[in-house]
Amino acid sequence: MATIKVFLKDDVEKAEGFEKKASTAKVDREIPNARFAGALLQRNEDRWTFEPNDVTRYVPPALSEFVDSISLVASWELQGLLDREAGIYQLGTAKAEVLPRSQNRVPTIEIQGTKMEEISELLEKIKAGTIRPTLSFAQPQVGPTYEELAARLESAEKTIGDFHHKISMMEMFMAKIRDELWPFARKKKIVERLAVILARDAELQAAK
Repeated sequence: MATIKVFLKDDVEKAEGFEKKASTAKVDREIPNARFAGALLQRNEDRWTFEPNDVTRYVPPALSEFVDSISLVASWELQGLLDREAGIYQLGTAKAEVLPRSQNRVPTIEIQGTKMEEISELLEKIKAGTIRPTLSFAQPQVGPTYEELAARLESAEKTIGDFHHKISMMEMFMAKIRDELWPFARKKKIVERLAVILARDAELQAAK
């Protein structure tokens, strides 16, 4: 069986006929109850909720205008699903997430929407295999792997380290030239040439 929860807007409390009832005692808390349009409501996750029967999935028309969202969660086996492509399926406002099979987890289907009719129709289409996912989880993953990214980072760090080493050596050489008694014209040309090389090397590294 599927677990269905209809989450209602807080405005439902102001609707004519809305009536709060005695709370339901739980182990760690009490859950407020209410009745409206013949439906029993409970306060969960700071919102009023209604849980329709999984067979009829009937939502009283008087509740429709107060529906904020609807959630349906079920296992594949209990819904008669076989090997359906894992991914995101959509139909109107209904969006389903079919999770892949796993040895450590029961495969499930989760559907969110605002209209019970669309949620039910989407579930039936997935069960019948007459709809394809808008986003498939079965596609090969794109982009570099973690190992490739790590290798790129290591290479980049080495390149940066080599570049900084070259700069340090050239700066030391330029300082040495300034301090030694070389002809001024020659020293000036060497320093200018090294400065050009350093600037060009920096531009190339920045462009990578």
